[in-house]
Amino acid sequence: MASKLNADCLTEIFEILESDQVTTSRSCTLHSCILVNRQWCSIAIKILWKNPWNYRKNLECVAHTIINTFISTFSKESKEKLKENKIIIIPNEILMRETIFNYAKYLKNLNLFHLEITLESWFHYLLSSQRQLQRQQHQQHQQMDDDVTKISLRNYKFIFEELLINFFNQSTNILNLNVSACRDSSISSLTNSIEQSTRAMDCLAHLRYFKCSGTMPKLYSLLSNISPNLIRIHIERYMITEELANLIN
Repeated sequence: MASKLNADCLTEIFEILESDQVTTSRSCTLHSCILVNRQWCSIAIKILWKNPWNYRKNLECVAHTIINTFISTFSKESKEKLKENKIIIIPNEILMRETIFNYAKYLKNLNLFHLEITLESWFHYLLSSQRQLQRQQHQQHQQMDDDVTKISLRNYKFIFEELLINFFNQSTNILNLNVSACRDSSISSLTNSIEQSTRAMDCLAHLRYFKCSGTMPKLYSLLSNISPNLIRIHIERYMITEELANLIN
């Protein structure tokens, strides 16, 4: 039966399964399709990774896997940056891993608040592991904790921006962008990443939906120039500015 279904038919079925998973919070159905054969696996992966933050109830539980997977898809140059900047110790198997799929390529929905939560949970996991290891080596606890905190604060922004740059460079097109409820520093990282990415203009050219809260003129200005196909804009607590007017027009 599986071999007789063409790709278009499978895609439509899997997208229905995905909608059912999000509605019912069941996470096993579409994941099970990955195990059937290569064709099913390829189609299911594309759907699952277009919005890896879909299953918000389990977001903190899967944060470690999501961030590690995206880091594995970084270019060699980006991975070298992580080493050169002495980023929090990332296991070598993650930096050296070659993934079967380029998961960032399939990303269609980007929610900055969910990315914040995911990255913070990932940092917490690695920092906890480092603390435990260093305590086993009988290092001074207070000095170690202070050093680890400085490392995390210094490098959170760096990795956040590297993730965003990777999304813009690798994703064929991001259709939905939600920056509401996130920190001002994340908005700043987003605009920096758009300007630094070599493919942001192509990636965001087909953006359909944009949601934000507050006034962010620089982001408005960038999107008004590179996202001409917006069909829905949802803005909360805004002030009318020239940049916003240009975005709406």
